[in-house]
Amino acid sequence: MNIYIGCLIVGVIFAITPIIKRQIMKDFTKDEFTLYNTLLFILIMFIMSGFRNGLELKSFKTHKYTTCGLLLISAILGFSYVNILNDMLKDYSPDNVMLNIKAVETILLFIFACILSSGFTYKKLGGVCLILIGSYLYQ
Repeated sequence: MNIYIGCLIVGVIFAITPIIKRQIMKDFTKDEFTLYNTLLFILIMFIMSGFRNGLELKSFKTHKYTTCGLLLISAILGFSYVNILNDMLKDYSPDNVMLNIKAVETILLFIFACILSSGFTYKKLGGVCLILIGSYLYQ
């Protein structure tokens, strides 16, 4: 898949999901939503695996301990993300929540890019500033 098409698809999904979640959370509790959503995800994964020559699963013992630890951290972060986002979507409008998340995410990505890859440029700093100004003006 082309990276631009993939980013467009993920971006659209990221923009639509909070609106759908907000509507669902009016009827479901946070725990019901998380549980049913996870079960449906697993069901869809198994159905789709039938079209892709099955699931690619290795023995759990073949993985390194550090990788398993990182998997645990990833699961905890994912669980925290879903719970915090669902709580915010119950209390605030989806557009406000997602704009603030995007602003924080943009700042953190800029900082990590500068630290990890020596990628600081004034052009990137200007882009981050424009995004933050746009987020502030939208509210």
